[in-house]
Formats: sequence, structure tokens, C-alpha cells
Amino acid sequence: TRVVRVGTPTEFKDALDDAGTRPVVCMFAGAKDLGARVLLPVYHRLPAADEFDSLEFLRVEVATDDGLAQAVCEEAFVAKTCPTPSDSNSSEQRCTALHFSSPPRSSSSLCRCPTPTFCFYSQCSELKLWRYEGCDVAELTRRLKKLAEADANGEDLERLEPDE
Repeated sequence: TRVVRVGTPTEFKDALDDAGTRPVVCMFAGAKDLGARVLLPVYHRLPAADEFDSLEFLRVEVATDDGLAQAVCEEAFVAKTCPTPSDSNSSEQRCTALHFSSPPRSSSSLCRCPTPTFCFYSQCSELKLWRYEGCDVAELTRRLKKLAEADANGEDLERLEPDE
């Protein structure tokens, strides 16, 4: 497959540099996340599709005990940790998972972390409007098709929105 596994910030930057002008999609996911385990085999097959020849695929496996993977996430501006409950005396267990976006605010400290997260890049810059959190294969494929078509047509990816 053409999915490049990235484990350090340097590898992440090098992979973006190596892509040159080719758009890059990067999957940030934890190995223990059910959504990621379901989607990972599909993600690894996507680069084989002819329609995605113009795209580069990266994968960052995020683990709460892996400082290197977390450093990659922080470098990519996707890592945020779960806020602690406002009641510091709370006996509820606090979330130690890595979050890719601000978790829903609620009175509970339970984590509902949306993973996996897909970030899209063009010439080393994230296409922030394209970021997708979830494991809907149809939505991911739709975004990849649109990105590949826009790139083939020479469109400005920075200005293009995935839902246009």
C-alpha cells in the first residue's frame, strides 16, 4: 500500500515535503479506537484505487503513552486533551485520551472522543475546512474524490470547501 506510517514530527514534516504539490490525507487514530479498527483496512485499500493516484496517504497511530505520536499531532495542530471537570474534588475518572478537537462540553467528565480524524494538506498547509472526524467510509471517499478531482482540474484547494 501507499499509506506511509508516521511516528515522529520529523517524519511527518518529511512526508509532507516529499508529497510536493500532491494533496495529502493523514489519518490520526488510536489503535484501540473501535472506529479506527473498523476503518483502517478500508483506508489502507484506498491508495490502490486509480481515482486516488494523485493523493498521498499518511497514518499517525496515536496512543496516550506514546510521546512521539502525540508530538506529531501537536505539530499538526490536532491534539487537544480533555478538559478536567470544573469540580477538582470530583471522584469521577478523568479522561486521559488524546482528543483531536474540543470534546463536547457536558456536566459529565466522560469522554466521547471523535476518532479517527482525517486532515488534508496541500503543499505542507492544512486544508482546515476539509478536516473530518468520524468513520463514515462514504463521507471519507466523497471527500477524497472531490480533492482528487479538484487537484486534477488545477483548482485552488485552499479556497475550495468539501461541501461545495
